[in-house]
Amino acid sequence: MKRIQFTPSCPSYVFLFVLLFALSVFAVPALATDADGDGYHSYATGGDDCNDGDASIHPGAAEIWYDDIDQDCDGANDFDQDMDGYVHIDFPGMA
Repeated sequence: MKRIQFTPSCPSYVFLFVLLFALSVFAVPALATDADGDGYHSYATGGDDCNDGDASIHPGAAEIWYDDIDQDCDGANDFDQDMDGYVHIDFPGMA
């Protein structure tokens, strides 16, 4: 029985390297988590859910203005509903 010696030029070695590289690159989305079960993956695992501990907070959720919580994960100022760059007069200092 002939032994196979793996060297960098060996086709089996190259195949194994390519396979491991592909698994490391393309398997990352499979590791994404959705701890709160809202259907959106957490920021920490490459998703777009800004709070994976609360199912009511995710992209596409209805924003409740002036509660200092970003329900829809858009990053906009919660105290500037009209998006004019100024906070509502009742909430000074929340810019």
